[in-house]
Amino acid sequence: MTRPNPSSLATAPLTLALGWLLLAAGPGLGAGPPVDVYLVAGQSNMVGQGVLANLPGGSAADPRAWLYHSSALKSTAEPFTWAPLRPASEAEGKLGPEVSFGNQIQARTNHRPVALIKHAVTATSLQVGWNPGKDANDRAHWGPMFEAFNGTVDAGLQALRAKGFEPTIRGMIWQQGESDAETEAAAVSYAANLSRLIARVREQFHAPDLVFVYGFVLQPPCKGPWRDTVRTAQGAIDQDSGSPFAVKNAFAVFTDDLPHLADEPNTPHPDDVVHLGTLGVWELGRRMAETMANKGKTAR
Repeated sequence: MTRPNPSSLATAPLTLALGWLLLAAGPGLGAGPPVDVYLVAGQSNMVGQGVLANLPGGSAADPRAWLYHSSALKSTAEPFTWAPLRPASEAEGKLGPEVSFGNQIQARTNHRPVALIKHAVTATSLQVGWNPGKDANDRAHWGPMFEAFNGTVDAGLQALRAKGFEPTIRGMIWQQGESDAETEAAAVSYAANLSRLIARVREQFHAPDLVFVYGFVLQPPCKGPWRDTVRTAQGAIDQDSGSPFAVKNAFAVFTDDLPHLADEPNTPHPDDVVHLGTLGVWELGRRMAETMANKGKTAR
């Protein structure tokens, strides 16, 4: 596993720095540069259970990238506010994959700004909470998580446009499925539900080429009657799976070797093998960025 490395953070070019100065300063300063936007969503492992104090030195967020998050999350900035990339989790002192993902994507997209929009909530299901309905007009059947996600993304995009920027949604990272593995009905419909979510996100935000990257959940030694059903469904969604459920430009990330909270030094959660630990969260974000950048090239 690749550990955080401060040498991977390059110096921001002048045009990039000026672009974000326009964003911070407010409207009326003329059009800014195009912005690549990435959506961040899911449940507890995307919320982030990593511990900031356990990060090795040189793990700072790249200030060239920016983050906008919902009120379900806490960070060093107010929700629904564009500010430099930072950890945004359910409590201060925690982090999710957004920092390492943002760092890697920004390093690979050096010629223009990168902006992340995040909404994630612990213990939420795809079948119910993240239900996207049949289409944009079917709001009566949207789950509360999808409703909040849609509102957060819309507000973030509007804020960028109000400053003269030209945002383009390039991709989405998703870490979710533990809740759906708790019941047979949710587990057996997971592949169909995830396929529909991807299609609906692309439709909802007018991003037909959006690259969707997600990680396997419930890594070993997790067990459960419907664990394998959900994981099989996740594998089937991958573009290269050969399954009838395969979705173009959707790619699964291997996670079974990532350390859990149970593996943390002096952990208060010695039995927690459901949630990724600090280095597991960091590596998940890095792998998602590598997959997004490498396999998603055909979508650009």
